[in-house]
Amino acid sequence: MTTKKKIKILAVFSLIEHANEFYWYAKFLNKDMFHLVCIFLNPTITPIQNEIASLGIPCYNIFYCGKKNLVSAFFNLTKLINKIKPDIIHPQLFDASFITLTAAWLLGFKNRLHTRHHSDIHHKYHQQAVKYDKWINWLSKKIICPSEQTKNILINKESVNEKKIIVIRHGFDFKDFMYSEQTKINLIQKYNIEGFPIIGIVSRFTEWKGIQYTLKSFEKILTTYPNALLLLIGAKGDYENTIKSILQKIPHQNYRIIEFEKDIYALYSTFDIFIHVPISPESETFGQIYVEAFAMGVPSIITLSGIAAEMELFKNNSFVVPYQNHEAIYQSLISIIPNLSKHKEAMLETSKETQNIFSFANKITSLESLYLSLYNEQNN
Repeated sequence: MTTKKKIKILAVFSLIEHANEFYWYAKFLNKDMFHLVCIFLNPTITPIQNEIASLGIPCYNIFYCGKKNLVSAFFNLTKLINKIKPDIIHPQLFDASFITLTAAWLLGFKNRLHTRHHSDIHHKYHQQAVKYDKWINWLSKKIICPSEQTKNILINKESVNEKKIIVIRHGFDFKDFMYSEQTKINLIQKYNIEGFPIIGIVSRFTEWKGIQYTLKSFEKILTTYPNALLLLIGAKGDYENTIKSILQKIPHQNYRIIEFEKDIYALYSTFDIFIHVPISPESETFGQIYVEAFAMGVPSIITLSGIAAEMELFKNNSFVVPYQNHEAIYQSLISIIPNLSKHKEAMLETSKETQNIFSFANKITSLESLYLSLYNEQNN
């Protein structure tokens, strides 16, 4: 059923600076059918807010640094929700979901949903936060999960009714993956990327990402390939001290620490090998970097977590290693490096398949159908 008026969607995000996924969401949501308004709970106006505002989307900023600002943010958000009067309220990320859904519930807005962006991290590392996850789940009419792994956590560990959950995989605008050769040259000069092989890690410094196992395997590979270079991208997080302690065993000239690079896809193109080895199947909620590496055609060494644990695409076209096993990573490196050109050529078809499966058009179509269903259900 179609609607005569535009459906007003309120999207709320928290503590976020950069996010291609949210920009693509604002860019591709059907403007003839939906009127999108965005609120950002952030200490300052961040690049992602400016990028979305540049699309002509109304954007608001509410000052928020964390728990100490929770009450003031809650009341300011409540005022804005009453002013905007959305048909559907869709927060993303933990703080935004907790604050927004609570406010919307108290105000009587019924079409509440959220996207679950973390997997079992609270169960493993922050058990006191599980009760807030359960509260968010209860407040949501629908819960969007990007993978079956995350859906299983909601059902088996948080007792969510399966009928409330809808799996919508993340999507990508692969046109944004294009880069100029000059951009690549500039990055090579900027970070002094030279040597062989170039091994890339794109991951926050947190324990469950498994970076520590890659570092141990890299230390060992240097005995055979002393000019190998390790690029650590996204390099900050709560496990930083441990990671830097392990890095002390590796010569400084053999690694680069890159906290953030906006031309990330051009940086992927400098990799000979990509490694991503989370420590369990449930560690990743989705694992967008699996998709990015495959789309860029980079031979990959991985563990099966998040989306990679449920798709043959990743199982059949990468070097899959056991969890928490640096020796297996090393053995995969020894196998790949002498035949690198063959592996890169094999990834060309895999890249095309990846881009077809994870097109952002697939995601936005599913999301728009969900919005329409919720709206029509309430208004008929």
